[in-house]
Amino acid sequence: MKILGFTCSHRAAFDDCRLAAIIKGLEGCETDAALRAHLEALVLEQAVGKPTKDGKRPSNSELGLLAAAWSARRKGVDFEAVSLKHLFACPGDPVPVLKEKMAGADAVIVSTPVYFGDRSSLAQRLVDLISTHEALATSARGKIFGGIAAGAKRNGGQETTLIYLILDMLGLGLLAVGNDSSTTSQYGGTLHAGDSGSAASDAYGLNTAIGVGARVGALVKVLDAGLRVADAPRALFLILQDSGSVAENHVRALLQRTSLNATVVNCTGETIRNCQACSFCPSAYSPDEEYACVINGNDGMKGLHGKLLDNDVIVPVVYCPRDKSGIKTVYQSFMERTRYLRRSDYSLSNTLIAPLVLMELGVLESYHMRMITSLIRHHTVLRNPIVGYYQQGASLNAEQISREFEILAVQAGQIGAGRLLAGSRENPEIMYNPVGYVLKNPDGNRIDQRREVIRLRRERMKQAVNTRLRG
Repeated sequence: MKILGFTCSHRAAFDDCRLAAIIKGLEGCETDAALRAHLEALVLEQAVGKPTKDGKRPSNSELGLLAAAWSARRKGVDFEAVSLKHLFACPGDPVPVLKEKMAGADAVIVSTPVYFGDRSSLAQRLVDLISTHEALATSARGKIFGGIAAGAKRNGGQETTLIYLILDMLGLGLLAVGNDSSTTSQYGGTLHAGDSGSAASDAYGLNTAIGVGARVGALVKVLDAGLRVADAPRALFLILQDSGSVAENHVRALLQRTSLNATVVNCTGETIRNCQACSFCPSAYSPDEEYACVINGNDGMKGLHGKLLDNDVIVPVVYCPRDKSGIKTVYQSFMERTRYLRRSDYSLSNTLIAPLVLMELGVLESYHMRMITSLIRHHTVLRNPIVGYYQQGASLNAEQISREFEILAVQAGQIGAGRLLAGSRENPEIMYNPVGYVLKNPDGNRIDQRREVIRLRRERMKQAVNTRLRG
């Protein structure tokens, strides 16, 4: 099991050998605080006060990657760090080197500085090389991806950088995750740092980078078993926006050609009320099977609740026509209402998410991106959005979509097995950790109550492992 980490800073101080030695030296750090102290000492060892462009002090991207490496190795996963600055400065073609390193890895973490809300040119060159060299692209497909971004302000474009990287890596066939539950399952590592080495004092940012290494490492570890579910992967199709039944008809026709055990729910005819933004959420700490949103009565979410659990893949579906007059949508109210599932200690943890967006030519809407940015926050695993194009009522790329779903069925079987293994073994527990406010509910934030719910979840997952992973 190995993670391949790339540092993408023009200020990078360390070559691959030095990075490997530093990562080895982090083994003595037993706590997050000890790691931060070690990184601060590393910065002080360098020539403080010299121009940052001479590369004497570690770049902030390097510090973020080192934090991720530390936490990944604590999960029992090997970590190889590559400085793209040094690799691309070497004479010769970097593709054979990248191909060899990529072939030996199970996951990729990219740590980059922010430039105007986006990545560095070194990170872009990596993406371009993968996309233009088939052998390298083949070796990258199916691997897990996590990202880290360092910006000079707390709101300096780190999250947009991560989102764009996630989209590009998904487009290259990788599967993406954010950081772990202890750092609230966001888009990745977000370091607040300007001058080289200043990230060493950003405890919050380093913790998010630590969360990336822990998240990627934990997932790699369960996927390393190479198991798949023995039965047909369970897929839930949620039609959240439609017009003239285009989306529903497309999905039902598509499913006649797949091996998925699918449930199709057309939510557009349901009344899904807006989130009430309660100060307490969930309404109670109860077993996953029990609906835990305060909204009851005339509302479709309660009936939908049980269908959302125990899927290998969830496929949110929207149709985007030019003519909006006949559109039926519950998209945003549904996304709002999943708040209680996230706060219920990530009830959808490690479920594969595969957005399906159908749109008429000439329509420019962002649902494929919005589905990703909303649902990654549930501690899920993302695959590339599937986008279908329509013109005058006819699908233009139906065969391409069908091929994508053949790939999806394989991925769902693999990630579904990993989801069950992770859920049956998870230690420490995956727990929702609020940042910026106090977690409330009518019973109080009782840790013993929450752990009992997680214990029941673990027992349910163990039973599923025994039945669904046989053979």
